[in-house]
Amino acid sequence: MPYDADQSQLPAAHRLAGVRMPIDSLADASGERNSILTAWVARAHRELETADFAQVDIDELFDPPPEMGAQAALDCLKLIVALARETDPDLDGLLALPLPYIGLELVTDAPSLGEILDQPWSYGRGRMVPGLYVVRPDIWRAYDAGEEYRKSVEPDTRLEPGYVAYYRCWRSSLEVEHGWEYNRVLFVRTV
Repeated sequence: MPYDADQSQLPAAHRLAGVRMPIDSLADASGERNSILTAWVARAHRELETADFAQVDIDELFDPPPEMGAQAALDCLKLIVALARETDPDLDGLLALPLPYIGLELVTDAPSLGEILDQPWSYGRGRMVPGLYVVRPDIWRAYDAGEEYRKSVEPDTRLEPGYVAYYRCWRSSLEVEHGWEYNRVLFVRTV
């Protein structure tokens, strides 16, 4: 059964203007994939002139989106980081793999990275999808006085040196004030 990250109560995400690539398999189209990601990194560098991060969802890059969305996004992250660091070696990369809401309690249990990477991803209106980020290192110092739980997840053999994976369950101070649900995400980032 596909991984279901239905977040239909959230507003639609902003979409980057850009080319979407029609492919059946990212592995079968590495040349096309590389050109799409190279173009996105060029746009990200322009965004980073005025912001601390640039972000794109996996389904904004590929049409149709890859069935194995989390694994495809991890593969893309590795290339995005390499491309971004050609111009600015201080940039970091981040992959956000959203998990379904569970309720108003802080949840400390998390799936393994492998469990998420090995599942097909469900796409559609209102569903959260893997997000790729290029960030300035200063972003790691940002602070929010909300509520948060974070823990490392077991390393997966697909995680190369220079990357870490962790689970985060949190809500911002505004979300606390309104009694909203906790966000749950598995993150993969450069170190």
